[in-house]
Amino acid sequence: MAEEYKSEVKQIMAPQQRVYDKISDLTHLQAIKERLEDPAMREAFAAQLGGDKAEQALKYMENVSFDSDSVTVGGSPLGNLSLRIIEREEPKCVKMEGVGSPVPFNLWIQVVPNGDDASAIRVTLKAELNFFIKQMVGKHLQKGVDQIAEMIARIPY
Repeated sequence: MAEEYKSEVKQIMAPQQRVYDKISDLTHLQAIKERLEDPAMREAFAAQLGGDKAEQALKYMENVSFDSDSVTVGGSPLGNLSLRIIEREEPKCVKMEGVGSPVPFNLWIQVVPNGDDASAIRVTLKAELNFFIKQMVGKHLQKGVDQIAEMIARIPY
């Protein structure tokens, strides 16, 4: 059964086209990985997530690679997991799918204008989950979608 998780709407102080240009080329996300190399950012990240979870996340980030169409996490217990762009609808939506995931899923980022110099985004995840899996991971998926939206909203545009 397909389950859908939607983030809160996040405001970004940048025009719709600029936001779309940034999120439609995943090499721009490399900047996030580079920011986590800064000791002050690592400390803030650890405080937000908690020590053990932050260390584990930072370890996985070392094995993340980017190209214009995909983000790949290598070395996870499940092997390589990727998020690949499957459709771009300029300037309002980027649709992606999971590759190598044990659960089929799609993720899309919608961008709408909010005046001339601002926009709003929403991240939606749709995953094929059975009842038991949904009970175990549903709240974590919702939290993850919210965190992705927050991360996108914090990218410098």
